Amino acid sequence: MTSESAELVSEIKQIMEQYRREVPGRRRAWPEAIKSRVRRLNESGLSLYSIAQLIGIPYVTLKSWERKQKTGVSKL
Repeated sequence: MTSESAELVSEIKQIMEQYRREVPGRRRAWPEAIKSRVRRLNESGLSLYSIAQLIGIPYVTLKSWERKQKTGVSKL
């Protein structure tokens, strides 16, 4: 993993921590700040499975973001 990737993972974890403190509940929309960083990690060569393990967001969630991006429903 490159230093840029490590930095993105760190940023995602910080955003997630803040997001969980500020937005109560379990079913909530993920912020674009996280999705865009996940997209950048994926474009840098990391698999969605590896990203999921690094950041703690379920692989299925990341895969659904990717699927929605490909169909044009939503951005990853």
